[in-house]
Amino acid sequence: MTNKGKEQQYELGQWLRNRYDSLLTQKYSREVIYVRSTDVDRTLMSAECNLAGMFPPKEGQIWNRDIPWQPIPVHTVPEKLDSVLAAKKPCPAYEEEFQKLLESDEIQKINNSFIEAYKIVNENAGELVTTIERLAWVYNTLWIENLYNFTLPEWTKPIFPEPLAEASKYSFALPTWNKKLARLKTGLLVKEMIGNMKHKKETKPKTRRNLNLYSAHDSTVANLLNTLGVYNMIDPPYIACVMMELRVNSSGDHHVTLFYRNSSTVEPFLLTLPGCSPVCPLDQFIRLLEPVTIDDWDSECQVSILSSYSMLTVITLGVLGILVCVLLTSGVIYWLRRKRSTYWYRKLKTDNL
Repeated sequence: MTNKGKEQQYELGQWLRNRYDSLLTQKYSREVIYVRSTDVDRTLMSAECNLAGMFPPKEGQIWNRDIPWQPIPVHTVPEKLDSVLAAKKPCPAYEEEFQKLLESDEIQKINNSFIEAYKIVNENAGELVTTIERLAWVYNTLWIENLYNFTLPEWTKPIFPEPLAEASKYSFALPTWNKKLARLKTGLLVKEMIGNMKHKKETKPKTRRNLNLYSAHDSTVANLLNTLGVYNMIDPPYIACVMMELRVNSSGDHHVTLFYRNSSTVEPFLLTLPGCSPVCPLDQFIRLLEPVTIDDWDSECQVSILSSYSMLTVITLGVLGILVCVLLTSGVIYWLRRKRSTYWYRKLKTDNL
């Protein structure tokens, strides 16, 4: 994580403190905020920098007068076990559905539109690139080098920023391209966020926790926005922030508002969940997201034996099975006939040779 990135996260923490000051205690309290990060160095560091801006030590929490910082717990789960935030726990059903998508006519047509970009990259980058995702990695590398004023190679001029930027746009959208992919990729995160709001509404006496903070990746931001149906097909920038807010009006009714902060220079954008109003009643919000909210993720991630094989494989296995049955049947019949013939006649010692 660069020093610039640390500074940006620190400033985001200060901005969040200012926005939610009335919901947070002046001094850090684990009862008021819960923080979870993916198990990646830069996201853990991002969370820590963010919290440094949100909760500078006060009074008795000051442990060193020369260091205006205090340790605040950040929870995480190993990536390969994390089905909620990192979404990298193996899910065979997702992988099967994603492969079907990549092989579909729709995506093949999009992929073919980058043939010239593939050719230039493969001739010059020193790596064989065959997928939109890998094209996006090349774009990301060049974008960062350009950001820090490195001189880009001459061969990049025909493809940077376009059409590589276009490929990057699709790479962020593909993981949650349809409802099934979105459900398996981000459904548990949506479920947890909704669960937090329902718990806040229903708990009596009210729980003191007012803020659940997640530190993850640009892909996580894109996946969440796309799952909610509000992704604008623009790469999430550094310190992009999605805010799902539970509000209570004067009548005691609960509503949800969605905001997206993609710049430190402008106010966050108010988003509208498809099928609802910008200030969406909680019950309607939950109902609209039922198709992408998942309960038994482990079960839905399983695939049947037949579905994991191609039709040709299934037919081949079926034919082989029939041949084995025929051979076994023929063997049994042959054995029975031999047994029957030896039963009816056996040579005696007195028989003439």
